[in-house]
Amino acid sequence: MSAIRFTNVSYAHTSAVPIIDDVTFDLGPGWTGLVGVNGAGKTTLLSLIAGAHPPDTGTITIDPNGLPPVMCPQRVDDITEDILRFAEAWDRDAVRLRASLALDGGDLERWPSMSPGERKRWQIATALAKEPDVLLLDEPTNHLDAEGRGLLEAALTSFPGCGVVVSHDRTLLNSLTTRTLRIASGQVRLWSASYDEAKEAWEEVPPWSRPKNLTIAAIPETMRPTP
Repeated sequence: MSAIRFTNVSYAHTSAVPIIDDVTFDLGPGWTGLVGVNGAGKTTLLSLIAGAHPPDTGTITIDPNGLPPVMCPQRVDDITEDILRFAEAWDRDAVRLRASLALDGGDLERWPSMSPGERKRWQIATALAKEPDVLLLDEPTNHLDAEGRGLLEAALTSFPGCGVVVSHDRTLLNSLTTRTLRIASGQVRLWSASYDEAKEAWEEVPPWSRPKNLTIAAIPETMRPTP
């Protein structure tokens, strides 16, 4: 089963205040939204999951063991060999993915003038074609119009593995995700709900009663958001 496990993980870029401090959480299949204010460390947390750098303390486990996550960074500047191979593939899955995201391999000739939104659809389609167990997305709907967002959301909904998405797009977070990781002041807490419900819950819980790595299931019923 696809999974991401953090156990007592801490990380700092330098000897300064840690970006994350003694963080523990466990994610299984399905999509998790990763949220927090700008500069909180969302992209750094994605990079830790991707294995771009090791934690200072603690352990990060990706299951199945030995299969690296696939990460789609926010920027898509250069065309990659993976995108070129995907554009030229004619197996059934590649053809289906290109059709589902309205992509035509012949359009790659105009990559230098291609819109950021179209480049993003190529990037994510190529990632999905690899059939990863763990997929990491950083602001996938930036620069996408309404049609492109709809196509992307439909494609991501059918992803069977463990996915983590950083996004300020509340519509995407509420429709795609079933869990929310919130990073704030070096702490990461997991809420078993999509963004709006999780936000209502963390605003409802008094700050002095919030233990580390709190899940929404641990909130007393009197403090949970009303239906």
